[in-house]
Amino acid sequence: MKRMLARRMMFVTIIFILSLSIMRGFITLAKENKKEAPYSICSDSFKYYKTIVIRPGETLWSIAETYCTDDCRTLTDYIDILKEMNHLNGDTIYAGERILVVCQNSDTTN
Repeated sequence: MKRMLARRMMFVTIIFILSLSIMRGFITLAKENKKEAPYSICSDSFKYYKTIVIRPGETLWSIAETYCTDDCRTLTDYIDILKEMNHLNGDTIYAGERILVVCQNSDTTN
């Protein structure tokens, strides 16, 4: 009986140690694959979000030209963020749709 209990305890201990090793591996992998925050496309200036209604003739490019400021990396990066934030599969948007945009204000006193 004692021998059986000792084997079970040893088995549980081995499983526990293996579990810790596996968890450590997942944590390390997650840290290595950690992406930059998706909306940190601009430098340290104050950011806020607002919803806009798409007007006839507007494109993601024209919206990026309006809302992406000079300190953003590129308009293409901004467009990628818009697509991700708004769950857009392609580049097509339609008049009357509402989308969330990232805005910037270098004055943080607001």
